[in-house]
Amino acid sequence: MRHARAIPLSLVILGAMAVAGAGAACAETRQPFSRLDVGLRAAADVSDTDFHDYWDRGRGVELTAATPFYAGALGLRSRFVMNEERSGSGATDLNALFLAVDWAVGRGIGGPLRAGAGVAIGFTTWIFSDEEIAGAETETEFGTEAGVFLSFRLSPAWSADLTGTYHVTDTHKPIELAFVSLGLTRSFAAPAWIRSVLE
Repeated sequence: MRHARAIPLSLVILGAMAVAGAGAACAETRQPFSRLDVGLRAAADVSDTDFHDYWDRGRGVELTAATPFYAGALGLRSRFVMNEERSGSGATDLNALFLAVDWAVGRGIGGPLRAGAGVAIGFTTWIFSDEEIAGAETETEFGTEAGVFLSFRLSPAWSADLTGTYHVTDTHKPIELAFVSLGLTRSFAAPAWIRSVLE
């Protein structure tokens, strides 16, 4: 059985979280819920697992929103990935929508660079079409994710982000995938009404 390079990636994630967690007290002080960071990234499946006996490596888009929390940052994450059937596999095209709550910690590592790690818990909805079925059929399963990120501050409001994540969907036979995402994040001062609701 092939896995999404789980052992080396897991070690990287655990190491990064240890570094980020140890440095959390030294990280920049932020008022909880004072800011909204909205990110848009292109995402690519870079793993090689049994899943890819049936579907090609997917490509998609990821949208995130996060705000400073009492420790780290709390946010929402969504990622939509399109997986085309592999020729001769007998499968149908399969799309995946991951919706989750996430928490991350990070710290500056010099100049405009910032690095960290995080975890996410949510649900993966698999959407597949079959010529014999009218429309699309869906299946929703519990999903978890752990990852690392590197952020480069372009300006007070903009940053470029590179993330690597290890994803597991809890099916009868767990689906393990690894993703790399690249994109931009825009930071806004959180409106007073959002701060009052979150606080």
